[in-house]
Amino acid sequence: MSKRSAWAEHALRVLREGGYRAGEARRAVVEQVAAQGGCVDAERIDAGLRKRGRRVGTASVYRALGLLSELGLLRRVSLGEGPAIYELVGPGDHHHHHLVCERCGSTTPFEDERLEAAIARLGERLPHSVTSHEVTLHGTCARCERGT
Repeated sequence: MSKRSAWAEHALRVLREGGYRAGEARRAVVEQVAAQGGCVDAERIDAGLRKRGRRVGTASVYRALGLLSELGLLRRVSLGEGPAIYELVGPGDHHHHHLVCERCGSTTPFEDERLEAAIARLGERLPHSVTSHEVTLHGTCARCERGT
């Protein structure tokens, strides 16, 4: 079973166990987010659903994303300008950061232990308590660099 399909099954189970109906719209959003692998915004999810012939209203997409985020199944990430993206959160998933292509908008998650250590050291020097952080790097993805 792939990570994406495992996430979809997990999400539907959490919804059921939480007393939430996995109606047609909610199930369609879960399946679409899983199919796209996360790191997508609501518009891309909505467009993916329409392309697959799934009739789900835009408001239903946003409501489903909100609920999935509240339940800890998705992480809503604001990357500055542009819409927030949603990432899959599975059991035991780790903290990570993002690379964003300035041309096509694709987002790639990454982890870096040395970056985390540097942020921890910086937090010790600052007059604030660092409770969370997000790092977003911007550039051009390999596909856009090649022009394909």
